[in-house]
Amino acid sequence: MPQNYYVVLNGGRVEKPTIFSSWGDVHPRVAGCKAKYERFKKLEEAYKYLKDNGVEEGDYHEVINPTAGKTTPDKGSKAFYAVANGTRVGVFDCFCGEDGCKCQVEQAPGACHQRFRTRQQADAFREDWNESVAYIYYKEIKKALDEGKRPLDMKFDISGLRLVQRDIVDAVDDATSQLGDFTI
Repeated sequence: MPQNYYVVLNGGRVEKPTIFSSWGDVHPRVAGCKAKYERFKKLEEAYKYLKDNGVEEGDYHEVINPTAGKTTPDKGSKAFYAVANGTRVGVFDCFCGEDGCKCQVEQAPGACHQRFRTRQQADAFREDWNESVAYIYYKEIKKALDEGKRPLDMKFDISGLRLVQRDIVDAVDDATSQLGDFTI
């Protein structure tokens, strides 16, 4: 399967309609809110969708990584399962099983995961998700500050974020996952 493209038309955490090339960028912008969005196999289809919904050229953003390429593993080849948000986050070398991706996302509200052909693509997906979440928080904080709101103190308390175990898989050695650091 070739690269996918996603259009977040409205209702999500976007300033105006946007075409994305990574689900890692899209998920934080649409999860938990009423957003109108679609997935497309071709960039031309995404442009057509915008046009069909009355969005003029220049009235939308594009967040497209031209080097992403094909992400779906070939049949019978090794796959890497990226979990950007789940009970444990990381890159897993299997979907099912005790140490698989599925266990990390089944019971996690707002879970976000995807399968990739390379470890680098899986890592990039997780980084896209992290960057998108950070950007969304930045925009909300900036909006509140512009409205005259101020922090109760300058401790920069992040206690509202839950501690999630980060799983580190050695891509060279196909052994089982090793537990690593924690991330918030």
